[in-house]
Amino acid sequence: MTPLDQIERVSITDSVSKCVDILIAKNVRHLPVIDGEHLFGVVSLRDVLRPMLPDARESVLAGAEHGHVSAVWRKAQPADAGGP
Repeated sequence: MTPLDQIERVSITDSVSKCVDILIAKNVRHLPVIDGEHLFGVVSLRDVLRPMLPDARESVLAGAEHGHVSAVWRKAQPADAGGP
């Protein structure tokens, strides 16, 4: 089990931006939210991305060649990553 002092967490006063930065940098999907010494709740990557999804979905669909997933995958990859 991970020791408590090594668990990534945020406080109730931290920004959503900070949460996103930690979630991405540490490659985790959930962060405990601490209020003083007590667990206030848990914020997930889905929680912070959900408000952005309707706009992102429209952008992806508008930019994808014929709406195929492979076109979206190619656009998201670095030029030297290869792929379908």
